[in-house]
Amino acid sequence: MKRQRLHLKAPDNWINDPNGFIFYKGYYHLFYQYFPYEPRWGTMHWGHAVSRDLVTWEHRGVALYPSTHEDRNGCFSGSAIEEDGKLYLVYTGVRYEVVNPEDPHTCLDEQFESAQLMITSEDGFHFDNEKGKTVIIPPVTDKKIGDRTHTRDPKIWKGKDRWYLILGSTMEEKYGEVLFYQSEDLHTWTYVNKAWKGPDYGWMWECPDFFETEGGGVLMVSPMGLLKNGEKEKNQSVCFPVEFTESTCQMEIPDQYQFTDYGMDLYAPQTTRDSEGRRVMEGWIPDAETGGRRLDWDVLPAANCREKGKSYLFPNTSECEGGIF
Repeated sequence: MKRQRLHLKAPDNWINDPNGFIFYKGYYHLFYQYFPYEPRWGTMHWGHAVSRDLVTWEHRGVALYPSTHEDRNGCFSGSAIEEDGKLYLVYTGVRYEVVNPEDPHTCLDEQFESAQLMITSEDGFHFDNEKGKTVIIPPVTDKKIGDRTHTRDPKIWKGKDRWYLILGSTMEEKYGEVLFYQSEDLHTWTYVNKAWKGPDYGWMWECPDFFETEGGGVLMVSPMGLLKNGEKEKNQSVCFPVEFTESTCQMEIPDQYQFTDYGMDLYAPQTTRDSEGRRVMEGWIPDAETGGRRLDWDVLPAANCREKGKSYLFPNTSECEGGIF
């Protein structure tokens, strides 16, 4: 079977969302949602692969696995940052309240809660799953803020004078939203604000990613239930050109959005900066040959333009003057 050179597939069984994409100590590290026991969705682990050039990849086994009360039923999606030479992973830990008696890898009627956890590594390869995890954001209990079950997928970044974290959530499963937290030390996090659009933009926003460009801010989210005509997958990835104020975590989101990829099969993309400071993106797409999933890579430098309220993605920097994002 012919293998794609710019695609990463799990060594076996199930794979979905890409996680913790980062260039750290000479390697691109890419983690991913991974069920290592069967070719189907189940209790999520983080698989791990590394590359020097975003083309040739080496699998490094399982990086994260369920080991605490808060993540006993899965290590869901998250992101990575570097600080003081250490690699920090933040992710969503899931605990089932009612386990399916016929399948311990699933729960009944979505009866579970979600917390946000952190783990560190000195080299990017070794993680202390037994003693190294800490809860940085407990399950959301205030229904006016978000959902105790469906709040997940932390993306973390460093602002001008503190750290910021964005989470995907839902308001009573009626419309999706993003929640903003901030921290001065990476360990104590405070809820600050949230942003949303309404029922026409999906009932849940997964896998948020926010980054600044020379042309302005960009918010990428993966709304669940966005498309309702049945012609394409209902869950899609979209991007908005946004304005973000760090001091208040206020985000202005326009009505118009663009699909991140108009093949309409890209989901849960995540961006990072490459070894030269350019922003690169990867995401999750169906595998037409097997019916399973693989990770798809957009590894070329991308340029961003903000024209007439829209955000544009190009495979090279010569297409517009907005600059590498």
